[in-house]
Amino acid sequence: MLAYDASPPSRKALHFAKELAKKTGSELLVLYVIDIKKLNEVLGNLDVEKLKVLERRANSLVEDAVKYLNEEGVKARGLVKKGPPPEAIVETAAEEGCSMIIVGSRGLKGLKRALLGSVSDKVLRISNVPVLIVKG
Repeated sequence: MLAYDASPPSRKALHFAKELAKKTGSELLVLYVIDIKKLNEVLGNLDVEKLKVLERRANSLVEDAVKYLNEEGVKARGLVKKGPPPEAIVETAAEEGCSMIIVGSRGLKGLKRALLGSVSDKVLRISNVPVLIVKG
């Protein structure tokens, strides 16, 4: 499974996941997680229309990634979920029977990392399956 948000680190992870899937003949699940809590903090309370726009954007990004993978000869499908990203990523991997989670990392260090946290670090800590972190 690839945790994907179209950021530069996740696009790098997409290309890595593509190559790995080609070499192993694996199918990829591309997961985009909408973090409602964080969006409410940044944008204020999300109304139904704002949420629909975000969902359409997330679905479009996932569809583009899946189309790219399919064109490159990798069997892939997409999924969009809502929730705290680390927990949603790990829960989805368990529900879908994924054997690995691939996630990009911005490579934050020091104070920025302490203050902002890291989705990839938390996924690594709470996952029951191997996690491959691709540094951006």
